[in-house]
Amino acid sequence: MHRLSFARPLVMAAVAIVSIAGPALAQGASPAATIRAAAADISVRSGSVFTLKGERFQVSGVRAPRVTSAGCTFERLKGREARKTLQRLLRRGTIEIVPTGGVSGRGNRLVNVRVDGRSLRTLLLRTKIVLPSSQARGNPWCVRPSG
Repeated sequence: MHRLSFARPLVMAAVAIVSIAGPALAQGASPAATIRAAAADISVRSGSVFTLKGERFQVSGVRAPRVTSAGCTFERLKGREARKTLQRLLRRGTIEIVPTGGVSGRGNRLVNVRVDGRSLRTLLLRTKIVLPSSQARGNPWCVRPSG
């Protein structure tokens, strides 16, 4: 048996990890490397999802009402309000994006975001438009009265 036969599976595993982790890791950055961005470079998709340089990110720990796939009119209206709120908050100052290493159920990279040093998650939750992801089960914006 060749002395280096164990090396090939290790190299293949490293290549797989780099390709799964995405461009930031492939360029030598760690998964928690901070990404600095200007509001003008960010396109807001919903109350918790935005894109930067073609990559989709979701603010970790929040659940926002949907706009395009809303379950009811009320959710769509709240979703538009949440999207505008996220746009407004991101324009407040310097944006720092820190990937958590996780991915949402819709394939967006989960991130912690700071705007001028303040947690975007906290700012969004204070608006009461979004909910903590731990409390959002089902579709809380389209609840029908029982009876």
